[in-house]
Amino acid sequence: YGVSTESLPAFCGTESDLMQLASGPQVRDYYAFVMRKFLQSGRVQYFPNTTYDPGRRSLLHGVSGKSCEIGDVRKRIVDATYMKVEVPSVRPPEFDVAPEVQLVPVNGLADVDSPKDAFKEYIVLGAGKTGIDAVLFLLRSGVLEGQIRWVMPNDAWLFKRECLHPQTNARQGKTYFDELERADEQLNRYLLGLEKAGMLMRIDPSIWPTKFKCATVSETELEELRRIGNIVREGR
Repeated sequence: YGVSTESLPAFCGTESDLMQLASGPQVRDYYAFVMRKFLQSGRVQYFPNTTYDPGRRSLLHGVSGKSCEIGDVRKRIVDATYMKVEVPSVRPPEFDVAPEVQLVPVNGLADVDSPKDAFKEYIVLGAGKTGIDAVLFLLRSGVLEGQIRWVMPNDAWLFKRECLHPQTNARQGKTYFDELERADEQLNRYLLGLEKAGMLMRIDPSIWPTKFKCATVSETELEELRRIGNIVREGR
């Protein structure tokens, strides 16, 4: 992620240390720097903390409550909310929760004091990248694998981080095309070829994944995930 004219070389890691990734504050500082450059160009206007009403073509500031209308647009308005992505922390759950159950979005785990001792059991809902991050966070926080129950509606193919990193991607990229040619346009053979080549991975080698949403994990992280034995393959 980012813009092609500005990189974060100091935080991209190296081939020997792929986990040297940018922190949250570093990513925010990066985008603040990029936006300052955009604004200095005089070609960009930025309206943070603002809601756009396309019907009225107006902006409403969420802090001050002030609104303003957008005048004539010479070329186009870019609606960056087009995909309508919603994360659990900004909306209530789409299912009923018993009063005695403490339900928190994944980022709420960071506020739990001494996770190992705070609860007898953690139930992680979902096995996408967010669910994977939740499991890894709990394990790194000292929570025992027996304390974690993982609701996994679908098994998924996972990208191997070591093959996608900028330091290695150019060398590995040709494999995607080589395996596609060998597979003769048969999807299952292609996926198995990528797995054999070490490009794709799955948590349980005995179960055929039915999803592929480009979640990325390292080999070390995959071994950690495989420690979880209490997996509930239901939920959809």
